[in-house]
Amino acid sequence: MAIDLAAAAATPPALAARRRLGQLAQLLARAVPAGFFTGLIVLKNESIQNAAAGVLAGGDQLDELRAGVTLAFLLLSAAFYLLIATMFVIRGSARGAARGLWPTVLALAGTLGAGPLAMMPMQHDDLRLVIAADLVMVVGMAGCCLTLTSLGRCFGIRPCARGLVTGGVYRWVRHPLYLFEALVQVGTLMLVFSPVALVVFGAFVFLQYGRTLQEEHVLVAAFPEYAAYRARTARFIPGVL
Repeated sequence: MAIDLAAAAATPPALAARRRLGQLAQLLARAVPAGFFTGLIVLKNESIQNAAAGVLAGGDQLDELRAGVTLAFLLLSAAFYLLIATMFVIRGSARGAARGLWPTVLALAGTLGAGPLAMMPMQHDDLRLVIAADLVMVVGMAGCCLTLTSLGRCFGIRPCARGLVTGGVYRWVRHPLYLFEALVQVGTLMLVFSPVALVVFGAFVFLQYGRTLQEEHVLVAAFPEYAAYRARTARFIPGVL
């Protein structure tokens, strides 16, 4: 009996400690990624200033256009990172989540998978092609920002069911964020095109497709009505895919 009483007396502090650890983990899960994406905005500051200086400097019409498109892309990128940082702070609690390590690994790999493309050397110096590629990237990044405003507090990287979003851009496609992110990378691929770059882009698309399967599995389990939405809505491109 003495042992039972001691265990009973020790349980409340132990539960309180676990609760505090859980709250700390939740705080870090919001603060760390929010800080990371805020840091990316800071890193873009110099590039934004240089692009703005290029616009103000005047000169050749094509050069001015390139600087303007570049500035638009950089500003949209900063807005994209700011939206992500904000949503990590305000996002809602998950009603369900994918189990195991693989969904997390897949989500991180998909998020970072196109990174090597940005580090590859440009293969073209035709200014018209460069401007065309930059315009594709601008459209893709604008779509990313628009998609995040539709997601709101339901945003996440790891497959979780924080809410069922079927409005906004999600009225037409089930995974618009991955579609627009791929469009950004198409613009990058236009500039760095090579067999290696094509393989990297293909791997990125494959990883993102895998993420859609994981996410839909979680959403179907948490929201039975998602099955009907999935049946009537294209995965990426209405009428095509």
